[in-house]
Amino acid sequence: MGSKASTSTLALFLAFNLIFFTQVSATILPACTSVVDLTVCLALLGVPIIDIGSPCCGCFTDLVDLDAAACLCAYLKTRSLLTLDLTATVTAIVNGCGKTYPSGYQCL
Repeated sequence: MGSKASTSTLALFLAFNLIFFTQVSATILPACTSVVDLTVCLALLGVPIIDIGSPCCGCFTDLVDLDAAACLCAYLKTRSLLTLDLTATVTAIVNGCGKTYPSGYQCL
């Protein structure tokens, strides 16, 4: 058996990790809190040309490019749309709404 000190250290380490990772996983992107409802974006799935006047695009007017992509990506993931190529879908919607999809960003 280990000593009291090593057992206490391990318990403290595990408790810290539990608290830290619970907080990190529960954090919502701050910019997404201003986006009330992205269900209007679901109507654009499969649409070849996206118009800047779309109600979906109105959700992103106050967001910078990366925040718009991250919010849309997170939303589509929560809708269990795993059969889609999420990166391609988010790229099409973000670019179609007049934003620029951030280079190197992957919606996985």
